[in-house]
This record gives sequence, C-alpha cells and structure tokens, in this order.
Amino acid sequence: MAGEIEARLKALNLVLPEVPTPVADYVSYLHLNGQLYVAGQLPFKDGRVAVTGTLGADVTLERGQEAARLCALNILAQAKAALGDLDRIVQCLRLNGFVSAVQ
Repeated sequence: MAGEIEARLKALNLVLPEVPTPVADYVSYLHLNGQLYVAGQLPFKDGRVAVTGTLGADVTLERGQEAARLCALNILAQAKAALGDLDRIVQCLRLNGFVSAVQ
C-alpha cells in the first residue's frame, strides 16, 4: 500500500517540512546506480536554521535532540522530493550525523 511511511509519520504527529533550499552551491540529492544520496541537512524549521551553537555549552540536550529530529525530517523531505513516494525506500545504507559538542 502506497503511503505507509507517511501514514506512520502522521501517526507520530511528524510533518515533513517544505524541502529546504540549499544554502550553498550543491545538489540536494543525487540518483546514481539505483541508489539515492541525500546531501547533509541542517536543522531548518520555517525556512531558517532553528538550532545553532555547541551542545553542552549553549545548547541543551533537549535542543540538540530537536535539531537532530529536524535534520531527520529534512532528510525525509529531500527523499520524498527525489522519489515522489517514501515507500520506494528499500534500505538505508549509510547515515552520518555531525554534532558540535563540548568534550
């Protein structure tokens, strides 16, 4: 059944944002040999970066978790823009995350 992933997101009260415009000169996603590569995503919300700073210094754990959630939703929004339907995703081969944090 088409739309299972989006139905699950809706059940979790998660809404995919509008696809953010790249903030530099790069491609947001690329199809290559049957695989989809999505460029790194920032924690955009309502067209702006919602969380900035260093985790453990000026960013709390809760705000860091919110930033990670926003990044994940932006990745899914890019995947939907690329594929048209999130149910076309078969497998995640690699997912990287980078966090600016105190030591």
